[in-house]
Amino acid sequence: YQRRVHGVNPCEQAVMFLARTPAHVARARFPFSTRFLATEVVYENSSTDDGSLSASQLQQYSEQGFLVLQNFMHHSWVDRLRQRALQLVDAHRPDSVSVFATTGDNSSHKSDQYFLTSGDRIRCFFEAGAFDTHGNQLVERRLAINKLGHAMHDLDGVFALFSYHPKVCTLGRSMEKAYPHGGSLLNTQAMYIFKQPGIGGEIGAHQDSTFIISEPDSCCAIWFALEDATLSNGCLWGIPGSHKGGVSRRFTKQPDGRCEFDKPETQYAKELFVPLPVNKGDVVIFDGAFVHMSYPNTSPESRHAYTLHLVGSKTVWPERNWLQRAADRPFRALVPENCIPLSVPEGTVS
Repeated sequence: YQRRVHGVNPCEQAVMFLARTPAHVARARFPFSTRFLATEVVYENSSTDDGSLSASQLQQYSEQGFLVLQNFMHHSWVDRLRQRALQLVDAHRPDSVSVFATTGDNSSHKSDQYFLTSGDRIRCFFEAGAFDTHGNQLVERRLAINKLGHAMHDLDGVFALFSYHPKVCTLGRSMEKAYPHGGSLLNTQAMYIFKQPGIGGEIGAHQDSTFIISEPDSCCAIWFALEDATLSNGCLWGIPGSHKGGVSRRFTKQPDGRCEFDKPETQYAKELFVPLPVNKGDVVIFDGAFVHMSYPNTSPESRHAYTLHLVGSKTVWPERNWLQRAADRPFRALVPENCIPLSVPEGTVS
C-alpha cells in the first residue's frame, strides 16, 4: 500500500495500533477482520502545481473512482477557512437543535425541515454524542457541532474565496473530462465536517450520488483535508473501483415533503474498504458513485474537512432532489469570478 502519511505506511499504522491496544478497544476502533492488511491496494501519491490533472491522474480517477492530491491547498488558506467556520459556529443561535447522523437508514433528517430547507442557507448540525439522554449539552458549542451546511460557498465571503479559488476551479475543469456529457461543473452544496474529538460519529458506507441526483449522473466531490486525517481520528475509507457498479439507491423528496430512500441500505464487506489517510492541505476527489465511509473519531484530535459537491451544467437537476434552492440563489459555475458571494447578508447563519 503506497500511500504514506508522516512517513508511515497506513497499514503499518494499523498494525502498530492493534499491537499496543487491548483487544476490546481494537475491535471498537476496527470492528472487522484485519485481513485487508495483507491485500495490496495501490494508488500512487499525486500532486498538481496549478490544479490541473495529467492524463495518468485522470486514468487513475476513472479506474479507482478517487484520487488523492498532496499539498493542494496552502496552509494559510486552510487555517483561514477553519477560523471562519468557528466564527460561524459562535454566531449560531438556534431555536432548536438539529442532530445529524448517517449510519443505517437514519430517519433524523428525513422530515427535519431545518435540514431539508438548508440547501441555500448556512446552518449548524449537532453531533448526537454532544448530548446526554436528557438532551443536556455535554461539551462546549465549538466541540458539539457535526457540520455546517449547505451554502457557505455562495453566501459567505471567506468560504466563497476558498471554494472558487483559481486552483480549485482549474481542478474542476480537469474533472469535467471524466464527465464528457455533463458540461462545466456547478457547485451544488458545501459541507464543513468537524469530526469532533471523542464524539465525532461514524459516517456509514454510502455514495454521494444517493443524495445528489443529476440526470444523467455527474456528481463528483472535492474533499479538502483541513487537518491531518488519520486512522485514529476518522480518515476516509473507500472501496476502489466501486463507482463502476452504479448508484445503489436514492434519497428523494416525497409528495408530502418528507424524504425517503427508494431501496434498503446496501451492505458492504468491511474487508473491501481501504483507508485514505491524508495530511492537512491534501485533497481527495471522488466520483459520486464511489462507496466510502469513516469510523468514529475516538481520538483526542479533531479531523476538520470541507467538501464541495459538483454536477454537470448540461444535466438535469430533478425536483425529487432533497436539496433545492431559491430562484435568487442558483447553482453557480466553478469559475474564479464567483468568488464574490451572492447578495445576501454575509455569513448569515439561520
